[in-house]
Amino acid sequence: MSYKTILSACAEAGPVSAEYELAVALAGRFDAHLELIACGLEPELTLYAYDGVDAGLIAEMSEKAKGRAHALATAASAELDKTGLRSNVRELVCSYDRLQARFGAFARYADLVVVAKPKDSEDTVAERLLEGALFDGDATVLLCPPRAAGAPVPGDTVVIAWNSSQEGLRAVRGAMPFLMQAKRIDIVIIDPEPDTELTGEEPGSLLALMLARQGLEVSVTPKPSSGRAPAEVVREHATDLGADLLVMGAYGHSRLREYLLGGATRDMLADMSIPVLMAH
Repeated sequence: MSYKTILSACAEAGPVSAEYELAVALAGRFDAHLELIACGLEPELTLYAYDGVDAGLIAEMSEKAKGRAHALATAASAELDKTGLRSNVRELVCSYDRLQARFGAFARYADLVVVAKPKDSEDTVAERLLEGALFDGDATVLLCPPRAAGAPVPGDTVVIAWNSSQEGLRAVRGAMPFLMQAKRIDIVIIDPEPDTELTGEEPGSLLALMLARQGLEVSVTPKPSSGRAPAEVVREHATDLGADLLVMGAYGHSRLREYLLGGATRDMLADMSIPVLMAH
C-alpha cells in the first residue's frame, strides 16, 4: 500500500517552498510520481468592472498570467530535474475565483495532495488550493506548515484525532501508507462517549481493531477537554508524544458553520506546527 501519484502546486511564492520540499521528500519515500501545478492567476474582475475595462487591458492581464505560469513551470521543471524523481509540471491559468475548481479537477487523480497551510484568512490562494483538493477533488490532503529546509519526513509518530466520523475514517484510510511505516500510532479521543455501534464498547476500539488487523500496533488515549477547544487538547497531546503527523477528518460541519461559529478544522488550521493529513 503506497502513494503512487503525489500532487502539489506553486503560485506567487515561486517553485521552491516548504510544501514543494515535503512533496519531493514524500515522492522519494513512496517511490511516487510527483505532479506540480504552476499557477498563473488572473486578477478578479466583477461583471460591472468589465464594462469599464478596455478589452485590450483584459487581454494584457491574461497574457501576463500565462507568462507567470510559464515562468513558474520552467523554474519548477529545472528544480524537479535535480531530484531524479518521475515528475511533470502542468501550467494552469485561471482567475482566483476559478482556482478552487480547476485545482480540484487535478486533485481527483492524485493519491495524496500536498499544499501549504493557509497563513491567515487573507491567504486566499492557499485556502482555495486546500478547499479545491478537499471538496472538488475529494482527495487526501497533507497540509504543510512552515518547515525548516531539510526537516525530517513526517510519519514516525502519528496521532489520529478520532471522533468516529465519516470524514475521520476517510482520513485514516487515506493515511494508510504513512501508518504502515509509522513507529508509533496513537488514537486520541476527546470527551469519549461509549456507543457500541459507532465506537465499540470502548471508544476507539473498533478503529484500533481495524488497524491491528493490518499488523499495526496502536494505542488509544481518551482525553477530557475540561472546557477547552478539542483542537487545543489534540495539539497538546501531539506535542507531548513528539508526534510529527496528525490525521483527522476535515469539516465535519458545513464550511459556512465553521466559518461563522468555529470548529475543529478551522481551530486546527489556525495554529498547527506539524503536518496534518485531512480528508472530507
